[in-house]
Amino acid sequence: METSAKACSGGLRPPCFLRFSAPPAVTDRRYNKNDIAEVSDEIDNRGVAGELSGMAWLINQVAVHRNHLEAGAKSRKLRMKKYAFSYLTLVGLSLCAVLNWSCRPNVSSPQLPPMNTVELRQTLEKCSSEPEIQAEVDSLLSRFGYKDSKPLYGAVLATTPGVTLFAKALSDDPLLDIVPSGYDEIGVPSHVRIRFGTHFHYQFILVFRTGSDLSSIKPPFEQVTNNVYFKP
Repeated sequence: METSAKACSGGLRPPCFLRFSAPPAVTDRRYNKNDIAEVSDEIDNRGVAGELSGMAWLINQVAVHRNHLEAGAKSRKLRMKKYAFSYLTLVGLSLCAVLNWSCRPNVSSPQLPPMNTVELRQTLEKCSSEPEIQAEVDSLLSRFGYKDSKPLYGAVLATTPGVTLFAKALSDDPLLDIVPSGYDEIGVPSHVRIRFGTHFHYQFILVFRTGSDLSSIKPPFEQVTNNVYFKP
């Protein structure tokens, strides 16, 4: 023990396992409990500050993402409004075009002015005879009945040349049908009706079957001859 002490104090170099080099500041300073508590508090404060900073960044990112979503939603709503407006505009223009086309005058055939009773009587005498038309109307009502309405066209009209010729003399595109009693609330017996004229002013010929009670027929209906009446 004395030799080792002398060696260390007398300048002899100690073995490597006995040598150490600690910084004087560390070996010389003595830490107490208060210093350790301060360092621990500083570390905790830094950790809390870091957590708060990270939380603030996360909240900021959420706000930015929410603003982006709201901006995208507003943009989509604006586009939808534009598309809806464009669609409605296109529909409106299409309807205007259809109405304009349907209401335009027919240039392919001249429009005839409304006819009166005298002109109808003359037309009837020129194109066919009243007995022929009456017989054809009676045949139609007997064949198809007179309790339900029925349009007349095609092969049916081929069996009624007198009625067809008379209707064609009134219009290029007449409409014929069987009309039951009381139809359209006009209170007249069943008949064969011929519609002609224009969309703005239709006129009607009513041919009643033989033996019909015509006492209920009142103005605006006008008698052309016997069972043939006219509604101007």
